[in-house]
Amino acid sequence: MNNKDLFFIHHFYAFIIKLFVIFISYYPKSSKLWKSLEMKEKSLTRFKYYFQNRKNKQKYILFHVASAGELLQAFPVITFFKEKDFNVVLTYSSISAKIWIEKNKSEYEIIDFYDSLPIDNPHNMKIFLELIEPHAIIFTKFDLWPGIIFSAYKSNIPLYLISATLHQNSLRIRNFFGRILYKKINSCFKGIYCSSEIDKINFSINASNRLNLKVLGDTRIDNVLQRSKNICEYKFSSSGNKVFIAGSIWPEDADHIFTGTINALRHDGEFVTILTFHEGSEKNFSRIESFFEEFKIIKLSEVKEVITDEFRVIINDKLGILASLYEIGDIAYIGGGFTTGVHNVMEPCIKGIPTIFGPKYKNAPEVVGLVKSEYGFTINQEEEFDKIIHDFTENLKYYQQLGDLSKNYVNSLSGASERCFNEIYQDLKNVENALYKNS
Repeated sequence: MNNKDLFFIHHFYAFIIKLFVIFISYYPKSSKLWKSLEMKEKSLTRFKYYFQNRKNKQKYILFHVASAGELLQAFPVITFFKEKDFNVVLTYSSISAKIWIEKNKSEYEIIDFYDSLPIDNPHNMKIFLELIEPHAIIFTKFDLWPGIIFSAYKSNIPLYLISATLHQNSLRIRNFFGRILYKKINSCFKGIYCSSEIDKINFSINASNRLNLKVLGDTRIDNVLQRSKNICEYKFSSSGNKVFIAGSIWPEDADHIFTGTINALRHDGEFVTILTFHEGSEKNFSRIESFFEEFKIIKLSEVKEVITDEFRVIINDKLGILASLYEIGDIAYIGGGFTTGVHNVMEPCIKGIPTIFGPKYKNAPEVVGLVKSEYGFTINQEEEFDKIIHDFTENLKYYQQLGDLSKNYVNSLSGASERCFNEIYQDLKNVENALYKNS
């Protein structure tokens, strides 16, 4: 990249960040944006305290994620680096990642230090990178911050992007200024490892060097496989239930599935449903209680271990257990397909149950493959859902076979984490060997 161009873009970006910080400082202190700013403003001090007290220089790999979801994607790759005696520093953009780590501390003990990415300006990033001296920086999915990327590039720190995802309607390729900025950003990376061929095509629009683009798959699949080993803490008293689980549903999803669900409850005495809203608010819980009032309802927080036969509708009001709940299900509806895009369909699939979802699923290439293979069902109208769920109650064996095929399909997509690790690790070894020969 031309140094003059880099200097101009870097400092223009720093000016925009400064204006943005001033703008957010006028927000109410209770707002998420203000809390996020406060977290970023104080993180550099915490990094200084940790790294200035290091007794020995160590090999650090810096991982950056947007939030808890991207952390789950990055974690299998983090595990591989720890096995090779690298130390790992993690930064994040959203406070949700911090909350997730602290809630599941035992799972993330292998991360040596984690905190919010400091405010992304040249001054902060210079200090930040000098403190850590990372051997490499690995970003996940699409959360790219120009300040740290340009600073790392100038300092010859290798940059990599794993599970790289870019939608064809993204402003990064549809907007003139977005194309200019992200062409410069993408040229700083030694490796951009895409989730799918479609992502590679979209990234190539902004790529000055297409040789750094490879399709290695989505590391999220490997995390789903890891987490699928978690045992569900609940079970039903009867083994003859036909269990429908609705996961991560939005109000728009409820509009399409609640009528079909209540029809199935009335039609089949063995039909049971577990409902999980994307946002577990009292308002959403009340909506379930009101709609299904003719049936016996219980919240999971009120269940010890066994869900007895008297309860036909179960409200999942607990965080972080949805993935394990699919173990006791027979069919699932995954929300988001009528709003922002379908959520994690792979979690129920790996538990061997077939899935239903709304029309907005092209944000997830693995779900596109699921639809093409006819292992999953997409719906546009509530009548379509009603028909599928009624057919499920009448043909349980067929849907069990579909679940087995779904599980095999997900297993076939695994291995992206190891492929990404091998590419990066070998690249770092080659650089190290070259430096050793020239010394």
